[in-house]
Amino acid sequence: MKQIVIYKSRTGFTKKYAKWLAQSLNCECIPQEDVGGERLSDYDVIIFGSSFRAGNVEELKWYKETILPFEKTNVLFVTGAMPPSSADAVKSIEQQLGKGEDREVKVFYLQSGLNYEAMNLGDKLMMKVFCKMMKSRKAHSEEEKALFEQMQKSFDVCEKANLEPMLNYIQGL
Repeated sequence: MKQIVIYKSRTGFTKKYAKWLAQSLNCECIPQEDVGGERLSDYDVIIFGSSFRAGNVEELKWYKETILPFEKTNVLFVTGAMPPSSADAVKSIEQQLGKGEDREVKVFYLQSGLNYEAMNLGDKLMMKVFCKMMKSRKAHSEEEKALFEQMQKSFDVCEKANLEPMLNYIQGL
């Protein structure tokens, strides 16, 4: 079975997971912006990785228009700072795929982290506003408090072990 990993990474986390995944699957790994010359019809499994930013999956429109038209096994992994237990992230990703598309795509969410040093000014400002919003909320669960503290600075919680469910799925095809 021929596989390819394609990724869009702003701050490096999605790229890190994409490289680990491609290494584990012994397949090609390319950035989304380099896909133009690839013959995607030659692949049986197309894996796309992107980030979850401001409640949206980056490059999801491109993914729907470029990848989904191929009648292949489609796997989507999305990275973000929220813990994997956050139902909001997974629910939002599934809603963004739309009716019917969620059955064509197997979705995985991987917690990654925040890299303020690699963010552009707009993203840094957005995070500052988000952190202020979090701080002003009255009722904080212990998980929210821990996440708020963690989000004050850069952090990286990427682990190869987080790929296991996705690897098991792909290898079981």
